[in-house]
Amino acid sequence: IDEARRALHAVGVRLKFEGDNIAEQAAEAAIRVAAAVMATEMGRELAHRGDDVRDYSLLAFGGAGPTHANLIADEASIGTVVVPGVPATFCALGAILADVKRDYVASRRIDVGDSTTETLKRGFAELEEEARAWIAGEGEFLDEIGYEHILDMRYIGQGFDLQVLLPYGMRDTLGPEELTALFHEWHDASYGYRDTDSRVIVTAQRVRVIGRMPELAFPALTPEDASPTPIDRRRVFHAGRFLDAPVYDRTGLPCGRAVAGPAVVEQGDTTIWVLPEWTFTVDTIGNLVLRAADATSGTA
Repeated sequence: IDEARRALHAVGVRLKFEGDNIAEQAAEAAIRVAAAVMATEMGRELAHRGDDVRDYSLLAFGGAGPTHANLIADEASIGTVVVPGVPATFCALGAILADVKRDYVASRRIDVGDSTTETLKRGFAELEEEARAWIAGEGEFLDEIGYEHILDMRYIGQGFDLQVLLPYGMRDTLGPEELTALFHEWHDASYGYRDTDSRVIVTAQRVRVIGRMPELAFPALTPEDASPTPIDRRRVFHAGRFLDAPVYDRTGLPCGRAVAGPAVVEQGDTTIWVLPEWTFTVDTIGNLVLRAADATSGTA
């Protein structure tokens, strides 16, 4: 700690910070810059999609994510932060819950026409046979097995493909008129126009096999009226000054009781900093939910 403080003090001196807390000012500046960069990138991505960042909640996971999350949300004008029960293994949980999927692909270069139907039917049958053999070796824990039939298609002379998912049952018909009309619809939906005068070609066909994972039931917590008891108090340097913040053990937090920040919430895999004018509560499935005093976000 002393070596870190000396290093930060030297940085702060070079940045011309003054006063008794030069090391703390340098540390806070670094954290603020990191939060601003992450908030800006997040806002830019949502703007590209035409979404308002205020309509979203921020899901924080990993070891460091929950530590930065409240600062990022505050910077980005997001009013709600959700921290799952064990954030450091949240990605692993997602991997366990994810459906098992694999694509089998065959390259093609054929015009959509009368001769297309039988060629594609044979191709789908061959790919399905490979997919069926693979999914059979993935274990008996899968709930159900499904197949999606996809064609990579483009207008003749176009420089890129569009993956078109065939509606259920179309794999057995594959009529040229239906295929062409389907591609026009997908192209129009994706790019805002269709070229009905151009020929349509297939460049690849795919069979995606999907093994559905059984639904995982999470234990439901019962809301309590008890107030949590801090396990400690800690001086936290925030907004240029020290705050006296209670420290809570997350495992001892009751469900449903809102607690005001500033506060520090500790658990085995991360530490969560709750800003002043924010509150936190545990929901019925164990998420820690942070909310700004004037929060209106969190609809998405």
